[in-house]
Amino acid sequence: MQQDSQDLRNDARKFENLRYRLAAEKHAAQLRLLESEKELQKWLRNAAFVILALLLVLAYGWSTASSTCASRNRPSLNPPKTPSTP
Repeated sequence: MQQDSQDLRNDARKFENLRYRLAAEKHAAQLRLLESEKELQKWLRNAAFVILALLLVLAYGWSTASSTCASRNRPSLNPPKTPSTP
């Protein structure tokens, strides 16, 4: 009789330990998932900054190229100087 109650207590302890271990593993899995999501968010944020920087560089290059091209094609207000003949 005493052995049976001792076995029941041992089984209950084993069950509780197993339950705690499973809960700890579940929590560790959730932490790993959270860390991977944070890493993904960091990559996405950095990619957005790089894309924004590239767009700004392209816009600056396009604006300087178009203004340079426009200034070449614009007629001059000063007529070309002709050499004076004596």
